[in-house]
Amino acid sequence: MKWFKKKSAAQPGVPAAPSQGARRKRSGAPVALVILLVLSTVFFSLLVGVGGGIFAVAALLPVALFFVMAMTGSFSSFHFGGEGAFWAIFLSVVGTAFLDTISPVHTRGLVTVILMLLSFMAARGLRVFIGESSMGKAMVLLIGVFFITGLAGAIHSHPHLRATLYQAAYNLKLPLMIGLGFAVTLGDRSLRRFWRVQQAVLFISVLGCLFQLASPHLYHMVARGGANLGGANPLIPFLPLMAGPFSHPGVMAFTASLFFCLFVVRQLCGDGNRWENYFTMAGFLGIMLISGERQETFDGLIAALILVFISRVRYSIRAMVAVSLLVVVAAATLLAALGEDRVTRMAAEHGLAPSTHALEMPRAIMYNDAFYLARREFPLGTGFGTYGGDASKNFDRSVYESLGYHRYWWYRADLYLLDTYWPNLFAESGFLGGGAVLLFAMMMLGYALYQAWRVTDPGARLWWRMALVGQLLAFGSALTGPSYGDPSTVGVPFLFFGMAYMRARQLRLAQGAAAPAPSNGTVAAVPMRFA
Repeated sequence: MKWFKKKSAAQPGVPAAPSQGARRKRSGAPVALVILLVLSTVFFSLLVGVGGGIFAVAALLPVALFFVMAMTGSFSSFHFGGEGAFWAIFLSVVGTAFLDTISPVHTRGLVTVILMLLSFMAARGLRVFIGESSMGKAMVLLIGVFFITGLAGAIHSHPHLRATLYQAAYNLKLPLMIGLGFAVTLGDRSLRRFWRVQQAVLFISVLGCLFQLASPHLYHMVARGGANLGGANPLIPFLPLMAGPFSHPGVMAFTASLFFCLFVVRQLCGDGNRWENYFTMAGFLGIMLISGERQETFDGLIAALILVFISRVRYSIRAMVAVSLLVVVAAATLLAALGEDRVTRMAAEHGLAPSTHALEMPRAIMYNDAFYLARREFPLGTGFGTYGGDASKNFDRSVYESLGYHRYWWYRADLYLLDTYWPNLFAESGFLGGGAVLLFAMMMLGYALYQAWRVTDPGARLWWRMALVGQLLAFGSALTGPSYGDPSTVGVPFLFFGMAYMRARQLRLAQGAAAPAPSNGTVAAVPMRFA
């Protein structure tokens, strides 16, 4: 992790003479680390002694990461405009995705903990975006409407303080994920490492899938935290559903679709070796198909088609209409390939088509009841912590009970209550709050598409197209799951938006500084540095 090292303030070739205070500081740090290491060893030994070996392994990883960062000086990169926050989010997302497979407890909450610890940087990043962009101001207004309606609805109806506060804090993750992107950056050298890590993920995914195919029984013994898979692969019928080194096929499919599209961006922008890019793209496409997840595969292919289109056609209003038609045609083609029976079943699962088996489709029930609650409690909704979210599941189920959910077997078994995203928003904050977040998501997507299409600087174009990929996949996955507000899923894709904006901002400031001084005596703009 040498790329995290802080640059020395000494002149080249002239070693800096440390002060007495600096020497005392360096001599004390190893002692504290040794003491912490001894205490950690005792703690892990006790865990192993009481039969908690897997818990010791799960706890050892973040502690080991802390020691590595402390000994290499990596904490110095955790500042506004540094790389530390990006790597912390990215590596924790990838690492916990693998760790969840073998761990009996969920570890992906670690990503949320890291995000909360970095919230001060996210707030500063949002302040920059809001201060410079009218779109930033509009986004804050929309998120504000969402929080006001959700909190007011909770006060208006039957408040459960713990559930309301819990859900409000949970919903803060969305603006924090967006804001953190404006506070981080990634240099060219670290960007190359970013591509290498993705290729390493591909290698591990292939090994995991081969292990699952070669020895299913041994695989399920090792993957004790994985989902209980059953049924045939709808994309490759002669294969079962595959999760490989991940805890669920959906996690593997979303990761593969994201990295597949990022390498499509890399190739279209002329970055890296062409055959290396093609080989990696083919590998991730194969992982998407092997997973058997139609939604993530569908989203990845649509995003790739959009990327190819905007790289071949110049931006114009006609081209915007054409790309919209392209998405519709591509979607219709893929749906036709699935067959009428599967399309009808998928529509019924989302409440978009009538079904005689409605009681067997929890997602359809959640969608239908969410809009019913939004109409019944118009305009505020039922309030935060009442329906479709973590808080309502853990603290307040009165709305579920009033709707008669006790008659559903899946409700009594605590299943499918967190299987959606938009029903939670529309039920708890009404059509006003849910519509505000929907408009927020569409603005993010539209702005990323506009910038990815029209920008000409190679570096800014690469980042804006990565941001477009992140927005497309995050928005698509939100239709069938709760991932849009989950940092362990969309934390990295959401970072790209702010990183692209700040890259373009630095370019504008640099161009302004390089411009000749005005004849009226005013001073040209000076590039702002990250502090």
